Amino acid sequence: KDKEVAEAIRAVEEKLHGEGRVLIRPSGTEPLVRVMIEGKKQDEITLLAENLAQLITRNLG
Repeated sequence: KDKEVAEAIRAVEEKLHGEGRVLIRPSGTEPLVRVMIEGKKQDEITLLAENLAQLITRNLG
């Protein structure tokens, strides 16, 4: 499961073509994982972040 998440993160990084970044980290104060993506196209990064968050939720609960 971790491998699938890692591959998905790499795929998102490739889609950004070096013009953005992906940051995934556990919250220090809440029982959740933060998914942050920066890039030039807001619509695209919103969709990428939502899809990645759903994958993390399914695989890592």
